Amino acid sequence: MTCRFHFACVATDLVTSDRHVFRSGPLDVALRSTMSLPGVFTPVAWDGHIYVDVGLLNNFPTSVAKEMGADVVLGVHLQIAPLNPEKHLSSFEVLTQSMAVVIATNEREAMADADVLISVPLQDYTSMDYNKADSLIKAGYDAAAASAEKLATLSVDEATWKDYLAEREARRARTGIPQFVQVTGVQPQEAHAIAEDMASLVGQPIDTAKLEQQVMQLDGLGTFSSISYSMIERNGKQGLQLATERKSFSPPIVRPLISIDGASYNNVFFSIGAHITFLDFGGYRRELRNDVILGSQYGVNSEYYRPFTPTSNSFVAPRVALNSYQYPLFNGNDLISIYRNRLVLGGLDVGYGFGRTGELRVGYEGGYQNLSPQFGNTQYLPTVSGGTGDVKVQYTLNTLDEPVVPRSGESLKIWTKYYNANPGAPQGFPESQAEIQNVFRISAPSSVFLNAYGGTTNGYKPGVPAFALGGITRFVAYGTNELLTNQYFLFQTGYIRELKKLPPLLGSTIDFLGMFEVGKTYQLPNGPKPPYLPGDVAAAVILNTLFGPVEIGGAVGNYGHAKFFFQVGRIF
Repeated sequence: MTCRFHFACVATDLVTSDRHVFRSGPLDVALRSTMSLPGVFTPVAWDGHIYVDVGLLNNFPTSVAKEMGADVVLGVHLQIAPLNPEKHLSSFEVLTQSMAVVIATNEREAMADADVLISVPLQDYTSMDYNKADSLIKAGYDAAAASAEKLATLSVDEATWKDYLAEREARRARTGIPQFVQVTGVQPQEAHAIAEDMASLVGQPIDTAKLEQQVMQLDGLGTFSSISYSMIERNGKQGLQLATERKSFSPPIVRPLISIDGASYNNVFFSIGAHITFLDFGGYRRELRNDVILGSQYGVNSEYYRPFTPTSNSFVAPRVALNSYQYPLFNGNDLISIYRNRLVLGGLDVGYGFGRTGELRVGYEGGYQNLSPQFGNTQYLPTVSGGTGDVKVQYTLNTLDEPVVPRSGESLKIWTKYYNANPGAPQGFPESQAEIQNVFRISAPSSVFLNAYGGTTNGYKPGVPAFALGGITRFVAYGTNELLTNQYFLFQTGYIRELKKLPPLLGSTIDFLGMFEVGKTYQLPNGPKPPYLPGDVAAAVILNTLFGPVEIGGAVGNYGHAKFFFQVGRIF
């Protein structure tokens, strides 16, 4: 049996204001174009044209199949729920429904050209039901089974089917072993750097999973609208080609920040801001990283990350920071005082990156600090003002699978610094801290974690306590900054369980968090005596939304501590 195979998909060309039928060229470009919903996915710019989904022009392209010479056209129609005439429509819903009417009209006209039509009833689903994929797939199979009698007329005997499978297998392209990597769509220096990153793929059979992982990491840099790969031949040798397409607009990437600290619901602290990253600022892999925040905290922090060469793991990072933030002191749920800490700092780090997960830095920072009371009891902290400076060594490692509610992986941050100047200390002193987080997945919805924290000034006594604990993330049942100390350790263990998935346009998941923590703080010479062994049990529900994580919960600790709390912002 000899079969003829043709492929076509349809997109809208925004340049010509007409449909475009892809019958040749890169498959990934064709598929990305026909799926690029306007306003949802980035349009595909290719060969002087800009393509988006064809829905408004031809959402049921039976005519294209007829043009290609099809003897029988099989169409699949997705039936959605009709509009409820009693429903009140917002302006956005009116626009959406108007577009749906245009699409439905051209679908009805095109369905008349289908020789066999299968209708899949999806009235009980909406475009937000991405988490119901299994049910949607089953609905499609059920609809096909209901049309079995009509489809049976198109079937072939077993021998013909086996011949077809053998012929199809014979046509499959055999992937060779790439001898080089070629990158297109970027400047030569950048192409060379990307090729160097992909060098581990040369000289061995293509591992598709490994290749796609590396392409995904490259795409995660945020500078490309599309990346595709294919095998090519050059000078008689096979190679791997990465075709990249830069975004038509220039970054920065802006990630909004909303921080609401409701560790004491009678005294809520609120800030808003953004993390703004300029990619390839001044050269490939160079980044200008900025944080801007307003509210209970005011600040601007900027760092320029610059690798020594486009492919180097070594880097230099000058930075500057101007911050003014409230420093509240609580005794349980009672606010006893508020200080304001003002810092103006400049610094320079030199470091080395270990892949995409680890980093070692050495640097110096110096500037000016002012800590002064604004309200309440002032006996626990001194008023200090003057120059500050320190040398710092820091190592970080992060393999957590999610930044907000991790389900597996580990995070390690260890730093030590030596202050040669500090407005509250009569002499120089060292300061060190370690933060270790380990998360283990025990089932699809459940994970457990084990965290350890510790800090010390090695017996030296700075004027201002080096570590302030209590609030929402460490010793949750205690008030914010209730435990002031120059030395501590803390252990946390807990359980995380996914309760429900959120619609994609709202966020990702709703999770339950249960935690037990215990540790020790050490008494300051002139401060309040902390509990000998503070500890607590906490439980919370976390909504991982597009605007940041929202946590609502409660905690009960020893020494009579208990509270209800909520927050928007960092959880781990």
